[in-house]
Amino acid sequence: MTLVVTATLRRGFAAGARVAVAPLVTDSILIAVSVLVLRQLPATWRAVIGLLGAAVVLGLAIRTWVEARSVTALPTAVGHRGELRQGAAVNLLNPQAWIFWTAVGAPLLVRTAQERPWAAVGFLAAFFLLLIGSKVVLAALLARGRHLLSVAGYRYAMTACAFLLVGLAVLLAWRGLQDLGLAQRL
Repeated sequence: MTLVVTATLRRGFAAGARVAVAPLVTDSILIAVSVLVLRQLPATWRAVIGLLGAAVVLGLAIRTWVEARSVTALPTAVGHRGELRQGAAVNLLNPQAWIFWTAVGAPLLVRTAQERPWAAVGFLAAFFLLLIGSKVVLAALLARGRHLLSVAGYRYAMTACAFLLVGLAVLLAWRGLQDLGLAQRL
């Protein structure tokens, strides 16, 4: 997200949008590797990975909540030309992207594809629409003027994201417990 902000503030909407679409290039690699590995694992291991994914998402929620409470200014950083290449490199080397697709995204995708293949396609479409769309919208807002996004607005948005992440963590944990046959005992 910081790269989108940086590119937009330094070079305008087009630069920020180029960074925003980087996941279209990189996440296909992450998804393919994660899904191919997960298809070879027994269901119990996938359930355990899903529970680990719930813990990862909960950690992200906590970090997002802490950031929302402590931010005093909008994030800024220094950028340079080659925004798409830079965004792709950062995404490929970002351990959080690998952790997400290995622990959260791919298990959800594999399970959904086994039950309802079109739902898996819908998941990917919605994921990329929201991921890239939110970054493009952020780039557009920043390009129109920094005054459109106040620190208070940023805090509210980050707090909402934290709550959404907690909801996702609960869902992933519940599915992992179901796959292990433990959910009915609760």
